[in-house]
Amino acid sequence: LPFTLNDHPLHYYYSQITADFFAHRHGFWGYDPYFMAGYAKTMIFPTGCTLPELVAVVFGRASVMAFRWFVASTIFLPPILLGLAAQRIARSWGAFMISVCLGVVWVWCGWPITYVEWGMAPFILSIAASVLAGSLLADWLDQPSPKTLIAGGTLATIATIAHPCSPVILVLMLLPAYAARAGELNWRRHLTAWSLPAVVVLLWSPWWLAAWRLRETFGSTETGFVNENIGGRLLELLQAW
Repeated sequence: LPFTLNDHPLHYYYSQITADFFAHRHGFWGYDPYFMAGYAKTMIFPTGCTLPELVAVVFGRASVMAFRWFVASTIFLPPILLGLAAQRIARSWGAFMISVCLGVVWVWCGWPITYVEWGMAPFILSIAASVLAGSLLADWLDQPSPKTLIAGGTLATIATIAHPCSPVILVLMLLPAYAARAGELNWRRHLTAWSLPAVVVLLWSPWWLAAWRLRETFGSTETGFVNENIGGRLLELLQAW
C-alpha cells in the first residue's frame, strides 16, 4: 500500500478494483465481492475515489508511485491554483504571489493538511480547482474569450468529477457574477452560460448515471456509511487545526 493511514487504503483499494472494471468493460462501476458485498461500487460510495480511480486507470493498477504523486499534488497544487484564480480576478501577478503565499499557509497550517492525512485529498484539490474554474468563467462573463470558456469549463468538469461538492463553490461564485452581467449579455452568451452546466453534468455521467440506475441496491444505507457523531467530528477537526 502507498499509504496506510485513515481513508487512503480504502481509496487505493477502490482504485484497483475500478481499474479492473474499466479494463474489462470500460466502466467505472461494478460489484465488489469482498467489501460491502452485494453493493454496487459507484460514485455514491466512496465519493472521494474518482481521482484515485482515474490515476489507476491511466497509469495502471499496480502503480503505487502514481498514487503517491497524486496525493502529493493535492498538497502542492492548491496554492498555485488559488494564485492563478487571484491573478485572473485582480489581473495582477502581485495578487498571484500574495495568494500563493497565503495558500501555502492555508494548506500547511490550516485544516487542508489534516484532511489530506485523513484521506480526503481529492476534496482539497477540488476546492482550489473550483475556485480557479469559477474565476475563469466569471472572467468570461466580463470579457468573452473561447480559450477562457474552454479552460473554465474543463476545470469545472474535473473539479466536479473529483468531488460532488464542487458545484456548490461554482454556484456560489458564478450566480452573482451572472446576475451582475445578465443585462449586458446577448442571447448567444446566455445560451452558452446555461449550456455549460449541462455539458459538465453530461461529462460527469459515467459516474453519476450508474449510481442513479443502481440506487436501489443500496437499501437503507442510501449513500453509504453515516457518521452520527457530527459534533464530535467537527470538534476533532478544530482541535487538529
